[in-house]
Amino acid sequence: MISAQQRFTDDYIGTTEAFSPRDACPGPVEISLDEDLILVIIDSQWLLSEESNIAKSDHCDFRSVSEVMARIKSIVNENMDKNLLFVAHHPVLTYGSHGGIYTFKQHVFPLTDMNKSLWIPLPVIGSAYPLYRKWFGNIQDTTNPTYGSIMGEMVKSFETHPKVIHAAGHEHALEHMVRNNVEYIVSGSGSKTEFVKKKKFAEFVCGDNGFSQLYYYSNGEVWLEFWVFNKNYPTGTVSYKTQLFTHNDN
Repeated sequence: MISAQQRFTDDYIGTTEAFSPRDACPGPVEISLDEDLILVIIDSQWLLSEESNIAKSDHCDFRSVSEVMARIKSIVNENMDKNLLFVAHHPVLTYGSHGGIYTFKQHVFPLTDMNKSLWIPLPVIGSAYPLYRKWFGNIQDTTNPTYGSIMGEMVKSFETHPKVIHAAGHEHALEHMVRNNVEYIVSGSGSKTEFVKKKKFAEFVCGDNGFSQLYYYSNGEVWLEFWVFNKNYPTGTVSYKTQLFTHNDN
């Protein structure tokens, strides 16, 4: 599937530079956007399904989770004086369904997730799936042990650096979280929305359609904006704006 997506993107855009990592490899791909900013792209789905990919990855620079993590650590250590922006599909933190957060409606009327008109009450039975996702999680959830182990290994490297941002999608919501001086962004509600809750490390959460923008300034400041689109703002509005780093940060 990933190879088909790569071919489609290459043909549609007319360049091989838009799709990365390439050839079903995990990355990390390191791109210097300017002398002070490094973009690092990771295929997090590859990391979560290493066993099914390993036989097909002999052509990749990094062929195991441990090799990818070692390279991430090296990138962090080699760029202590620069801004680092890590991007992947899967978030480190989230307070939506992939983080085990569900609404009362989803517990009592779980079939409405499949069809909005199926208001059939299923108390207790309806809670089985949300509780499983909350406490155990499938491989796509932050509560899953494999998921948590992989993300935790990355976080160890992130937390040694003064200016790291990790941006992801996966959750159909907008979120900004800060933990141990690392900035975490979820921007996954471009076309679909889900419930999200403001919890421990969250500075901002929103369940509307929208997207995030990062601004890197020559004086060293870094700002984050979330644009939101809803019935009150059909053409969009800036719902949240905050400064992530100042020029005095080290």
